[in-house]
Order: sequence, then structure tokens, then C-alpha cells
Amino acid sequence: MTRGNQRDRDRAKNNKEQSKKKSKNELTGTEFQRKKESDAAKMQAKQKAENVGLQILCTRFH
Repeated sequence: MTRGNQRDRDRAKNNKEQSKKKSKNELTGTEFQRKKESDAAKMQAKQKAENVGLQILCTRFH
């Protein structure tokens, strides 16, 4: 085996880096709810704008 213990060292290094990463949501319940509602409002606005654009295109070509 030419790699020696390189695989083990790399695995340990990767585990150490992964443990430093943020692994779970740190928002409180109300913050999470507020963000969820905000995201939903943004998506609804985006969908509404897209539907209006499609309606304009459809009326122009028909």
C-alpha cells in the first residue's frame, strides 16, 4: 500500500472541517416563520409578475 496512512489523515481532516460547518438552522421559531412568510410573498410576487407577462404576450400574438 503506497499511500500509507494518508487516507486516514485525510478522513480525519475532512471530519474536522465538517464539524466546523454550520449544520443546523439557528433561527428561532418566530424568525423562521417570518422568513418563511417573506419567502412565500416573494415567490407569489414573482409568479404574479410572470403570469402578467405571459398574459401580455398571449394577447399580443392572438
